[in-house]
This record gives sequence, structure tokens and C-alpha cells, in this order.
Amino acid sequence: MLGRGIVGINVEAKLLKGPFYNAKVNLSLWRKFNGFRPFMFNVTFDFCKFMSKSNSTLSFQKIFLDALGTKSNLNHSCPYKKEIVVRDLVFENDFLKFLPLPSGEYQIQLIAATDNDWKTKVDNHCKCA
Repeated sequence: MLGRGIVGINVEAKLLKGPFYNAKVNLSLWRKFNGFRPFMFNVTFDFCKFMSKSNSTLSFQKIFLDALGTKSNLNHSCPYKKEIVVRDLVFENDFLKFLPLPSGEYQIQLIAATDNDWKTKVDNHCKCA
């Protein structure tokens, strides 16, 4: 809790092997219908390549990584050496303003891999009014 009714994401991940020069990320959006079901986006991309080039094309991964970049040490290209830190990441009301989402409960899921081995999964739950 960061304040009254404000919940933030904090992550500290120590890299057991490293540095790593290749990473894949799967980002997906889920909507709650008697349990969470895949909804609208499910994209897997080369994280290192994405971070190494300036990408102005509006996409789900760009929206997510722009929000993440200001609150983490993931704001540069590979290699990543010792740890990954996210501090006080709050998805503001306008975070998904570019997406035509009906009101309801959603889950944003991030799954990450290095060397083609899926290592971690992070789920974030939110409501759209």
C-alpha cells in the first residue's frame, strides 16, 4: 500500500546467472468471466531487441514497458547483470486509455524467459470502470 486505496507493485529479483543478453517476454491481458480468460492481447517478443531500438509504434508492450520504465531499472537494453528492481509501480487510471476496454476486472500477466527457459511469472489485477 502506497496510500489510501493506492496499491503499488514492488519487485526485487536477483539474477542467479548472468549477465544475460537474450530475453523473451510474453505479455497477455485477461478478463474475468467466471475466472480469468484470455482477452484481446497475448504477445511474445524479444525483450532485448525491443529495448535496443526506439519504438514509437503504439502497442500493448510499449504501453506496458513505458509505465514500467519510469519505476524500474529495466529502462535500458541488455545485458542485465545482477538484479531487476521495480519500486512503487502504480497503474494510473489512464494507463489503458488507448485500449477500448469494457468495465470489469482484468489481469495483466508477464512471463519472462532467458535462454529459451521460462523463469518467472507476474500477475497484476486491476479494475476498469
